[in-house]
Amino acid sequence: MTQSKELKKLPQEVVEILAQLRMDLESDGPTPKGWKVKHVKGRPNTLTARLKREYRALYEVISPSIIIVSVAHRREAY
Repeated sequence: MTQSKELKKLPQEVVEILAQLRMDLESDGPTPKGWKVKHVKGRPNTLTARLKREYRALYEVISPSIIIVSVAHRREAY
């Protein structure tokens, strides 16, 4: 499935928050200020950011790149 189809399935508010996260990751690095970011157990170089109460973004830090792997409801994210 393409990224645009996956993004269309998400609520518009989550897509807007994701866009802000992407901008903050580009400017501040892997742990931007103001975001709840945690390391994912058992997955080195993978972090999760809380977008909204129910949604999480998983991303990998492969220096110098940050790749958003998935955005999903928290019960499906991990």
